[in-house]
Amino acid sequence: MNGMGRMRLPRWLGVTRWALFTAALVLLALAGWIRYRFGVVTLDQTLLNLRGAAGDKAGNPALVAEAVVVCIVLPLVAAVALVAVLAWRRRVRGTRGAARVRRHPVLPGALSLTVALAILLTVTGVPQYASALLGDASFAPYYVAPGTPVPPSKPKNLVTIYLESGENTFADASLFGSNLLSDLDDATAGWAHYEGLQQYPGGGWTMAGLIGTQCGIPLKSDLLTAGVDHNLFGEQVDSFLPGARCLGDVLHEAGYTNVFLGGANSKFAGKGTFLMDHGYDFVYGLENWEAEGEARENISIWGMSDHQLFAHATERIDTLRAAGRPFNLTMLTLDTHEPGGVYPTCRTDDDVAMATAIRCSMQAVGGFLEHLRTSGYLEDTVVVVMGDHLKATAEGGFYKAELDAQADRTIVLRVWSPDGTVRFARERADQFSMLPTTLDLLGLGSRDGRAGLGLSLIGERDPAGTALTLPPNDYAALMGSPSSDLYRLFWQEP
Repeated sequence: MNGMGRMRLPRWLGVTRWALFTAALVLLALAGWIRYRFGVVTLDQTLLNLRGAAGDKAGNPALVAEAVVVCIVLPLVAAVALVAVLAWRRRVRGTRGAARVRRHPVLPGALSLTVALAILLTVTGVPQYASALLGDASFAPYYVAPGTPVPPSKPKNLVTIYLESGENTFADASLFGSNLLSDLDDATAGWAHYEGLQQYPGGGWTMAGLIGTQCGIPLKSDLLTAGVDHNLFGEQVDSFLPGARCLGDVLHEAGYTNVFLGGANSKFAGKGTFLMDHGYDFVYGLENWEAEGEARENISIWGMSDHQLFAHATERIDTLRAAGRPFNLTMLTLDTHEPGGVYPTCRTDDDVAMATAIRCSMQAVGGFLEHLRTSGYLEDTVVVVMGDHLKATAEGGFYKAELDAQADRTIVLRVWSPDGTVRFARERADQFSMLPTTLDLLGLGSRDGRAGLGLSLIGERDPAGTALTLPPNDYAALMGSPSSDLYRLFWQEP
């Protein structure tokens, strides 16, 4: 100790202090980046979107690179710069090699790390999940597994088109200058248009939309379900909700050939595993299109363009039709995912890339639907066109202000049935009701119109005994419950 009452701070304490500060900067940057890019997310969404995201081309490599730079590189650079500045100031003041003795030299760093971790957990929905976990609520009493189908003598084919972020708000010319869904409107003129399809509580991303509409249940991570021993992510997991019974399972038992076509890599978020586990015979994604030599100008950071997707779909449906078996062809568009896919195959005079992406995607969908009409396929084919979820609103995305200002946002749903005009019985329904509705359209539904947590929109159905009779707040709270008694079964092999 010198005459000024100073002594050198032990090296390990100095390193520990700065390591804690640096970790806090990394967590803060990660929290800010998630909120900027994705807006409000849930814990299930955070964990499940890690499935396959680190695999080769499974997700968006540009987004991964951005996350590395923003959440790791920049905080490290900032920490090193701060250390250098403080060291320089000590040298200028003549206090080289000395540091005032502190009673708790690492406490400020530890507190900073704690605050940063709390912010990150809040952004990723941990408090909401923890709150639900404290209760013992479960929607198991309301769940009804789809029964074994009795195929009609003349089964109808099914074509389902999921529109990435497809919501009805995009038809509002007062918000966007024109109706961005006009090509879809023209292609589905005379079809049943349902304006009341709502995103289920806790949903809001693609896999949640697929599970909600095909299985009639919320998507909840196996990592958060008590009693399930999964310690690997995504495609490394052997199965995806293997104990659940979904649309593909029912159609497979009814003799259908199930085919999925998507522009993104099928590994992302475990999508391919889910589909193959639930009755799909063929799953095609970006990895297949690239292996077949798809031109680079037709591929964006997320995957293949919608124009090319529906070009492949046209060939595939012709082949399925010629085979003579009932079939289920499911497609998922991609262009309207942030930041919006714009390709040489389609240009518009819009100033905003997302507007161009929406218009071009709707043109591609419309062209495919026209092929169904002119080929006579609509005579025995049910067609369901619906959004997978509402568009996420984040600071780094398009149309945040316009969409956040709307109090009533609903998901696109257009239906064609060869049996005639479809009449929807309820003004409002969420995505869970699409499973029983689709089964009814195919003549495979149950007498009471129930499947999963949903109730068919076809015909007058008694909601008694369903969760639909609950007040909205109670319903939302119940859908947010872990319901571990059910998910132990859903995530385990039958």
